[in-house]
Amino acid sequence: MLTRLFEDVKKTPERIRSAPTRINRRRLNATHWARQRVHTARGESQERLWTWRADALLRVDTLLDRTVELWVIGRLTSPAADYVQSAYDDFTAVPIDDYGALSVKKLAVQLRELPRLDLVRVRRVELAGKARKTLLSAIEREIDKRDLLPEALAA
Repeated sequence: MLTRLFEDVKKTPERIRSAPTRINRRRLNATHWARQRVHTARGESQERLWTWRADALLRVDTLLDRTVELWVIGRLTSPAADYVQSAYDDFTAVPIDDYGALSVKKLAVQLRELPRLDLVRVRRVELAGKARKTLLSAIEREIDKRDLLPEALAA
């Protein structure tokens, strides 16, 4: 017991000298963690807002489609329904040319260049369509890469 206490007392000056280094390392780790969380939250909130807007446009379109059945209201809302459908189609359009004609391999290559929201669009279209597992996992990997800080990707 005394030997252990004596060893600890001998190590105390070294611990005191290395304390600023340890504190700085912890500060850097905490800063990096906080920046990572903010970066991830920013991407997730953009995705949430995009999804909310797309769902709202789809609900309005569905509502307007129902009013077309009523003759008087249908005549008034038909142009609005066309506009909302057009806005929804533009908002959720896939950012890859010839999406349906490309193979999974070619699509995966093009995914690397897309920003996060475009990846969300592609995922939504793929889930509504063919739902190819290979492509969906490639999309998820790319989204996970976007969640990393740029300097973490460079390392």
